[in-house]
Amino acid sequence: MSAFQISVQPCGTNVFLTDSPSYEISHHTVWEGAALVAQGTLYYNPQHRFQEFEKVFCLGSIKAKDRECLQALLQSLEAQARQQEAQYLWGPMNGSTWESYRWGASSDFPPFFSEETVPSFYLEAIECEGFEKIARYQSNWQNLNANRPAPPAATAGITIRRLDKSNLRQELEHLAALALEGFKKNLFYTPISRQAFVEKYLRMEKWLEEDFVWLAWDGEKKCCGLLLAFRDFLQPNQDTLVLKTIVRLPGREYAGLIHQMQEYLFLSSQKHQIQHWIHAYMWSQNNSRALSEKYNGTCIREYFLFGKKIGTKN
Repeated sequence: MSAFQISVQPCGTNVFLTDSPSYEISHHTVWEGAALVAQGTLYYNPQHRFQEFEKVFCLGSIKAKDRECLQALLQSLEAQARQQEAQYLWGPMNGSTWESYRWGASSDFPPFFSEETVPSFYLEAIECEGFEKIARYQSNWQNLNANRPAPPAATAGITIRRLDKSNLRQELEHLAALALEGFKKNLFYTPISRQAFVEKYLRMEKWLEEDFVWLAWDGEKKCCGLLLAFRDFLQPNQDTLVLKTIVRLPGREYAGLIHQMQEYLFLSSQKHQIQHWIHAYMWSQNNSRALSEKYNGTCIREYFLFGKKIGTKN
């Protein structure tokens, strides 16, 4: 391996005290002479656990010119995690699942709007450094002209309506309560504040169209379901929607709710001449993936999170 110069810059010590914590421990840069060839960040989210390991660090914000300099970066990040007495290291993850995480494998399907792509050597390099795949996700492509199951019966007491963009902040306040509860059982989930959630989704405002965002309500004040989609702006004909966020409250009383909400989105899609859906970033074991396959979804890309044991349980 070529001789690289590696710089490690510690981050602040009070990163856990902010309303939207970054969890950053240190920034690592790899240099070849005067050229910056790789960079990444080591994170520690104290809420993370994995199997029997209680001190789990993340590596993320990775950029690299080639496999060789990426391996040098990964070695530096792992060495720093060991110095911090981490027991387990996973990535890519920028501190939590509310930020960028996982890497996509190469496929023939072109990138879609909001999808992050990396060269194939990223996955090769991290496995070469002894990391194993610990979670698999996938995006499915669906042809809306294919045969579809019969629409489900409506759930008694539930109202489904479009997003009200004229009152977006208040809508997001309700959705924050839903998301923080509905995502609680997701793999690697850690909570954020309602304010952080609202601010994160407000940044998506320019992409949102009311006909493509559907909310379910149990009564007047309890939001129990969300189906959020936006156009694939990278697709020339813009006849494709990316289904980005699908969540409902837990409980048998809400079984089938997402299926019902997809019928509303399907009718809106027909209205706007949408021909295809992309069900984005589904965990391979969750209900969204099963529902997508029921609707004739075809896998177009796989994504992986990697992990490595680097210490022992205390």
